[in-house]
Amino acid sequence: MRTDLLIGGEWVSTSRKAPVLDKYSGATIVEYSVAEREHVSAAVAAAQKAFEQGPPAPYARYEILSRAADLLVARRTQFIDAMVRETGFTKSDAAGECRRGEETLRLSAEEA
Repeated sequence: MRTDLLIGGEWVSTSRKAPVLDKYSGATIVEYSVAEREHVSAAVAAAQKAFEQGPPAPYARYEILSRAADLLVARRTQFIDAMVRETGFTKSDAAGECRRGEETLRLSAEEA
């Protein structure tokens, strides 16, 4: 699982980390990179550049959203486990959220 920052399509690791804690035990599940001022500036600049380029073509949006849905399905167990540990959801509730997420991505892809 990537825990670095994604800025302008590139993964960036930082020296400052923060923990994600298990909802019940308080144990650290994973540590993620925390953005510093320069990372925020770089992310805003990358977002501005993307905005100026305009939105992807409709079919490209369809492909992106469909791929995201496929990845969610492929990593379903990881998502469920993470939701249970981070939020305290039951496995059935977390599975429902995954199904809802997949449906939303696929419907959005079709609308694109």
